[in-house]
Amino acid sequence: VELGKEQQQLWVSTTESNIRCWSLKESLATLARTTYYDGEVICKQPDMIIQGGPAIKHYHILSDKRHIITKDSNSNVALYDVLQAKMIENLGKCDYEEEIRKRTKTIFVPNWFCVDLKVGVSRYYFT
Repeated sequence: VELGKEQQQLWVSTTESNIRCWSLKESLATLARTTYYDGEVICKQPDMIIQGGPAIKHYHILSDKRHIITKDSNSNVALYDVLQAKMIENLGKCDYEEEIRKRTKTIFVPNWFCVDLKVGVSRYYFT
């Protein structure tokens, strides 16, 4: 949440990646005319929406412990190389579980990193 110029707008972001700007000018004027708030919605539509990119919602570390497969909020599946810290293949809208099965090999590699998706993008922590 951030107040805009002269405190006339309120910029809001939630777990979605979009940022919305709500006008406070008319809302505050409406509230000033009333002695109580009756629960009526004051701001029905945002003045502006800044579209964000899709957030990564799911990931799977492959058995080679070098690659991860992700699925974002638009159901796009991608393959990442952890050593290069970049996407190496965008698989598009496909079966996430099937891609994991296709790329799983029977090998043992000890864990050497962790993945965090708290901010909607993948962050790697090396152990």
